[in-house]
Amino acid sequence: MINLEKEQLLNYAYEEIPSRAELIDKCNLWVEKALNLPKYSFSELFKEVPIKGKTENHRNLAIWGELYNNWSKESYDAEGSPLHLNKPKNEVKGIYIFYENGTPVYTGISRKIVQRLRNHFTGTTHFQATLAYLILRDQHDKSPNGLYKEKREKLPEFINHRPTLQEQMKKDWKIAILPISCNYELYVTEVLLACELRTKWNSFETH
Repeated sequence: MINLEKEQLLNYAYEEIPSRAELIDKCNLWVEKALNLPKYSFSELFKEVPIKGKTENHRNLAIWGELYNNWSKESYDAEGSPLHLNKPKNEVKGIYIFYENGTPVYTGISRKIVQRLRNHFTGTTHFQATLAYLILRDQHDKSPNGLYKEKREKLPEFINHRPTLQEQMKKDWKIAILPISCNYELYVTEVLLACELRTKWNSFETH
């Protein structure tokens, strides 16, 4: 075993660097927990609320209140320090899993899962609705049209079929949420989960 000095146990952000064996053990436990999580529909997680002629998706606090583990930007003071710990927390940092007709199809990570899910299901740009874009891009590439080589925002399938796909996702898909605060555990667990669940829409290719 490598004998490390105390300062070598922390990264530049003062996060403790776990040993490889310790990290894998913890992530395997997270994977086991993820396999038994409750699954929610979008309409269970968010309630449609009419506001000034528009419809907003407000979080269902009966569910989210049990998941919060992270502060949003708005919960930090001017110096960037967390507010008093007794203040309500209002975000979830961790992993979310999408199930289509009971089959796991995608795992994602975010430090703001509430916002990220809204983007997946209601976002209008390829930056927001990234999974919808991926699915529609895949349909284009496997059609007689062949590989799409134009600008992402001009993909015809995304422009024409995104709203329909998102409505289908809202109706038929389920979501499981696994709060994880440690960054090392978060990233490694996502990859392990994608392998364990054989999720179709995950790829860890870098850009």
